[in-house]
Amino acid sequence: MAQPDPFRFAPSNRRRLSAPGMRTFLAIADLWGLHDMQRRLVLGYPSQSTYHGWCKCAREHGGFTLDVDVLMRISAVLGIHQALAAPF
Repeated sequence: MAQPDPFRFAPSNRRRLSAPGMRTFLAIADLWGLHDMQRRLVLGYPSQSTYHGWCKCAREHGGFTLDVDVLMRISAVLGIHQALAAPF
């Protein structure tokens, strides 16, 4: 079994991916008609203030760093969205 890449979850990589990942998540959540509670549940149920802070920073292209768990959840949503759009 291959060893995981130690730099994959480095803070610098997570910071680079956080804002674009969150903006993409918000766009998909809008398409799916998710309300705030559902969005927060998908992201691991952060507090309202934390969630809204992420949204504000993402929309303003600000810098912030999401936890690995949150980025993995966003990645799963992106994968589901992509799979739903794939022709059968």
